[in-house]
Amino acid sequence: GLSAAGAGLLAMCGLQEAADLNRYRADELHADLQRHAASTEGQRLLRSKPAPPLSTVEKWLRLASSTS
Repeated sequence: GLSAAGAGLLAMCGLQEAADLNRYRADELHADLQRHAASTEGQRLLRSKPAPPLSTVEKWLRLASSTS
């Protein structure tokens, strides 16, 4: 599933709905998430945990494509 921190990072990327994920490739979204996770706001959101790995981002994209 999607954690609250993951949802927050996606929102920081401007993604609000599952269908919004379909405009990204996994590597592009992962890079965008990494950039936001490195910000002060991202670190606060993640509570100093690492950003989701590429495999998690790929899973989110698969789930999003199956629901839209």
